[in-house]
Amino acid sequence: MTTGAQQLSDTEIGKDANVLIMELNKGLQSANLGDQCKAIAQFPNLLEKYPFPVVVNSVSLKIAQVFCDGSNYVRLCILRACSSCRSHLEKLTVCDDIVRKLMPFTDSNDPVTRALTLRLFGTLSQSSREHVGVHHAVLKQIESHYGVESDAAIWSSHQLAPLSCAFAVNLCPILCRRLISLFT
Repeated sequence: MTTGAQQLSDTEIGKDANVLIMELNKGLQSANLGDQCKAIAQFPNLLEKYPFPVVVNSVSLKIAQVFCDGSNYVRLCILRACSSCRSHLEKLTVCDDIVRKLMPFTDSNDPVTRALTLRLFGTLSQSSREHVGVHHAVLKQIESHYGVESDAAIWSSHQLAPLSCAFAVNLCPILCRRLISLFT
């Protein structure tokens, strides 16, 4: 049984979280790059203060949309922010929606965009560990001719392999080929 004071407190918490999410959204939608980056940098604090799945999901979907709409600099800011709050991103229940939004960027013409996307998949590895599309995207880029992309795929592989047996099994032949090519 809850008391009136606890109910009021829960209500105040909900209002405070909504206000902060609206402020975050305002910053993310700003045309000013500085305001966007500031909002992105603040979202880990929001998740730290309100680590509830509904807040994590809502904010993560907004951040994913900004990743899709933004420049590589904005994507890098998002990657850094997500890296700093990985433990909260484990609570994601909308990871499939986020992966669906991000997947087209694995086929981008820009290797940096592909690399940032792969690293974001690695950062979200706790939630996306069994997503076959993520596995395929990471595995196909390991042997990329672009160092930035190959490094990102290897880093993401390092994040996913301990969490997914299926991924680890598919990774082994690729690693064997790479090792053999080093000695020939």
